[in-house]
Amino acid sequence: MPYKLITAPVAEPVSLTDTKNHLKVEVSTDDTLIGALIQSAREIVEQFTRRALMSQTWELQIDSFTESEYALEKTPVQSITSVKYIDQNGVEQTLSAAYYTLDQASEPNKILQASGYTWPSVRGFTNDVKVRFICGYASAALVPAALRSAILLIVGHLYENREDIVVGRQVNSLPNGAEYLMYPYRLFTF
Repeated sequence: MPYKLITAPVAEPVSLTDTKNHLKVEVSTDDTLIGALIQSAREIVEQFTRRALMSQTWELQIDSFTESEYALEKTPVQSITSVKYIDQNGVEQTLSAAYYTLDQASEPNKILQASGYTWPSVRGFTNDVKVRFICGYASAALVPAALRSAILLIVGHLYENREDIVVGRQVNSLPNGAEYLMYPYRLFTF
């Protein structure tokens, strides 16, 4: 099930100031680089955990309604914006919110077929159903501290090791401490 980013986050879970304090950087010459590393580190944490850290909009694309529920790998889901589908006549329709509910108690969060309703028939092509949703924590303060710490560790690693291979040093693809901090928040989907 492919996911498509519709609207990227407008803020990061850690500030430039906090990151510079973590790195012990007092000058502003690397601010642009550090900002880019913060974004990269957030994306690494999001990929590893299958969570969205800051508010963003995604679209899940599926071929048809074959299941009574669909896991949304970008937990926590704040809301479902729309469920659109291509009907058997090839016309895009918007599904009434009465047909589905959002299960925020499960991890990952799920969109469920509402009791007493059945999913409509679709045209039968690839990506005929599009579930658009807003996910992520509403503010940086709500992002778990361990995930913010993992971001700082990853930024530190990327800032100090600006090349793929550093001669004379042990090479780690991801700081072990960051992985330990992220692991309890990792979502497993099947």
